[in-house]
Amino acid sequence: MPLERVKLLLVDDQPANLLALASTLESPELELVLAHSGQDALRWLLKEEFAVVLLDVQMPGLDGFETASLIRARERTGHVPIIFVTAVNTTDTHVTRGYRLGAVDYIFKPLVSEILKAKVSAFVDMFRKNRELKASEERYRAVFSAVGEAILAVSDETERILDANEAAVNLFGYDRRTLVGLHLDRLESESGGGPAVQGFDRYLRRKDGFLFPAEITEAAANLDTGPARIVVIRDVTERIQAAEAEQLREKDKMQREFVANVSHELRTPIAAIKGFSETLRRGALNDDRNRLRFVRTIEAHADRLSALVEDLLTLAALESGRDVPHPTVVEFEPFARELILSMAPLSGRRRVSVELDLCAARLYVDAKHLSQVLQNLVDNAIKYNKPGGKVNVSASLDRDYLKVTVKDTGIGIPKEDLPKIFTRFHRSSKAKELSIRGTGLGLNIVKHIIEANGGKVWVESGSNEGSTFHFTIPLAKGKIPVAAK
Repeated sequence: MPLERVKLLLVDDQPANLLALASTLESPELELVLAHSGQDALRWLLKEEFAVVLLDVQMPGLDGFETASLIRARERTGHVPIIFVTAVNTTDTHVTRGYRLGAVDYIFKPLVSEILKAKVSAFVDMFRKNRELKASEERYRAVFSAVGEAILAVSDETERILDANEAAVNLFGYDRRTLVGLHLDRLESESGGGPAVQGFDRYLRRKDGFLFPAEITEAAANLDTGPARIVVIRDVTERIQAAEAEQLREKDKMQREFVANVSHELRTPIAAIKGFSETLRRGALNDDRNRLRFVRTIEAHADRLSALVEDLLTLAALESGRDVPHPTVVEFEPFARELILSMAPLSGRRRVSVELDLCAARLYVDAKHLSQVLQNLVDNAIKYNKPGGKVNVSASLDRDYLKVTVKDTGIGIPKEDLPKIFTRFHRSSKAKELSIRGTGLGLNIVKHIIEANGGKVWVESGSNEGSTFHFTIPLAKGKIPVAAK
């Protein structure tokens, strides 16, 4: 007898990504429902029951984190497992935020089909088991006894264990007669506090006092003794240790790549300065035709070196926590207008017109940080534009935030570069092709600053289509100004 089809909800604003997910997961046993936005996903969840939601993090408008928060807030959907699918937000901060919002797992792009299928299959199996548990007492008993994971039946009224399968007996180290009847508190850690940050639900205690990280899934059941919960417990010690080891390897890899990139970026201006200095010392000082050109070349490379060192120092201060935001109330419209108009000489040299469509808003933000973000994005919009092109800087209110948009008519960013555009030292292939200079750190600094000030930043672009950068900053509603330090 064929299995009843189980529904999966796939959420991504990019049709190509949805197609890739659907192609990987296609199965006669699964019904795949595609949602193109967070709002679309919420509407589907009100109508249908899903075994798991695969949710893209980086979406315009209602992003993955906000969508997950709304899913968890609804009684009907609060229990639905959420797996975040992401290519950009892979830092410890974002992973932690995802788990706090109720994610059961993360899948990082590019997708590995075997891993994706295995994870989804586990939740589909759990969904079927939970549905069977709810269906009837007889089927509950069959599944309860057969499942290899630790399962407890717990009374809603007394919080005492009503039943335990063999796997639970082995996991906790009690004999079955002792385990049944224990108050659930006896199995929980007294230390409590904070394990969800590490990607599991809580620590549980074995009979010998040993604590282990546990992932817990619950489903309601009506037993002869009254309302109860079926609690499925997984010891995720090995998974946590493997994740920590992987994080250490990833950090070590990033540090080695960072040192290599810094060395590469420093080598070119240093070599140029040294080479032209030696040329001048060996006789070019007396070369009336070329010596001024050599000196100007040295100055240009010194400026490039200075910009790189400045960006490195800024990034180091942000990542180490030395440069924390000192927010004050900022009147956005005059602040932004004055800053952007001061960049007129640059736009004039590039023959790029800058249009402002700003609105009045009181922000709660570090003024120095806001200045850095605006200057970086507008400078890029001018620098990567075409002669005679346009830059439009606009702002609009979006609930408790101001949304600022910097749009240009420039060379654009190829689609394949978009997932990496906010990473350190990444420069788009188009910029390299046109030999447009940059440190490759500016957008990474922008991302750090925006997130530290409580906002988010994203981009929409394509090769030769221009680029549109958006960022949000909290409004100053009810905020008390804090003097800048």
